[in-house]
Amino acid sequence: MALCTNACNENEMVSHDFNLCQPTFKGDAYSVAYIFCDAANNALKANYTASGVWNTLIAGVNSVRDVVVVNGVVVGLTPEIVTQENPYKNGFDTSKMGEKFELNVTDPNVSCDNWDFYRAIDRRIAYVVIAFKDGRMWVSEEKMQLFSMSPGIENGAFQMFSLTASRTFENGKGFLCFASQPVGIFTY
Repeated sequence: MALCTNACNENEMVSHDFNLCQPTFKGDAYSVAYIFCDAANNALKANYTASGVWNTLIAGVNSVRDVVVVNGVVVGLTPEIVTQENPYKNGFDTSKMGEKFELNVTDPNVSCDNWDFYRAIDRRIAYVVIAFKDGRMWVSEEKMQLFSMSPGIENGAFQMFSLTASRTFENGKGFLCFASQPVGIFTY
């Protein structure tokens, strides 16, 4: 039994089984996609969960295409509320301006091809798609700035690429959540 903050009986917390609480998900996404081109994102916006447009865009001929899917990664996303002093001074001292998201992607696939890939996307901006292993998918509503870091060499430590993306979204914007993913695009 645990205390759920979402179930109160007047002023007292009600103790009940954790499974009855609102669902929580571990940050264990295994695929991420980067959409570099606005035209590509506009084509996907019609239906982010349909695989036809994804397949067409992924089949591009450039070394870093309009859309790139990276599988077998670990993803962490941390949000932070952005506030400002309330200019009207009525009621609350601060007001919410939006949310700042910081995305961390860890890729343990250290290969020569990945060196070129992570160098090519460093300091670029892209819409980011996070694909969870439970079938959900999140898509950023605006582009995020990408910074990649080459693997280090430490005694006894695994080598891995890491990528950090961040963006402050204005109120009402952030990530779109989809209950399903396009078939055959993301693999784990």
